[in-house]
Amino acid sequence: MDREGYYCTSCTADNARRGTETYHLKKSLNICPGCGKYSVPESETYCPECRAKSANWHAKYYAENKEKVLDANKKSSKKRKQRLAEQGLCVRCGKRATADGAKECRICREKQNEQRKENYQHGNRNWMEDKFKRGICRWCDKPIDEGQVFCPECYEKVKKNMRKAYEASPWSKNMCLIFERGKENEQCDKEKKI
Repeated sequence: MDREGYYCTSCTADNARRGTETYHLKKSLNICPGCGKYSVPESETYCPECRAKSANWHAKYYAENKEKVLDANKKSSKKRKQRLAEQGLCVRCGKRATADGAKECRICREKQNEQRKENYQHGNRNWMEDKFKRGICRWCDKPIDEGQVFCPECYEKVKKNMRKAYEASPWSKNMCLIFERGKENEQCDKEKKI
């Protein structure tokens, strides 16, 4: 055996070739390539029954392997964007060349700006306020205590990230010197301990 699996490389290639030929034959006759039972209109590829089976299978697979699917999608998207950026094409549409050193073409940037304006005008800017009113965390949608914005777990994450940002920022390290002109300050000492 020249590969892992049930069939050798030549048998696998033959099966793939036969499957492709059968698919195109059924499609040219307007028969569902999945089951081969029902006729389908030219605008469709599969019959409703096969589409429903496929949708159920994909939903079940996604539910069981969500992390794996999301990780694969993320990697694939990243590779695609890198490939398009190297070729000098828009990372959104992949059709037009980019300009001004941007990653997107002018048309895609305009569409994105229009979408952002529309979302802003339709009130989508208030999603944080809506979550607060409903009593759920901004990040994970878990219940929050009254008057809080984050759940306890997310609050700890935010605190940890704020501490990291404070330690990494040269501006925050010298903040006491800037505002107090070199004088030591109790408030600055408290902020350092955050």
